[in-house]
Amino acid sequence: MGEAIEKNAPYVEGVAQILEYRRERRQQPPPIAVSVPNKVKQYCVKPANLTHYDALSTVEMQGDDDDE
Repeated sequence: MGEAIEKNAPYVEGVAQILEYRRERRQQPPPIAVSVPNKVKQYCVKPANLTHYDALSTVEMQGDDDDE
């Protein structure tokens, strides 16, 4: 919860996202089994790099200071 508060995400979805990130970092499987049809098992979906979105929120925060 402390990490969620530090990241201004002290809500259920924010905590869930932090826990999911930690699970992925430990390279653990999802907590529940997922049924995937055979016709799509050969595909691999790479997660997108979201650092650009972090930069946008930093720019917005800096812009908020200019309004005062």
